[in-house]
Amino acid sequence: MTKTISLKNDFHNSEVLLYIADGKNISKGQVKKTWKTLCGIKGCTCGNELGMRGYGNPQIEVRQDGSAYLVDVE
Repeated sequence: MTKTISLKNDFHNSEVLLYIADGKNISKGQVKKTWKTLCGIKGCTCGNELGMRGYGNPQIEVRQDGSAYLVDVE
């Protein structure tokens, strides 16, 4: 069940689409790509670990190994 989600950062006015193969788990590489696309500025505190900021983003929890998962998946 592939799922596509859109993540945004309203401070930098950036957006990224993620394709999640199993519909829930986000790989460590995808987390890095997402942060780099949404912000990518070393030392910037505009967003969270994924670079997200603003309304409309799904709830995502980052694991200790750097991967993440969607919290609000049924």
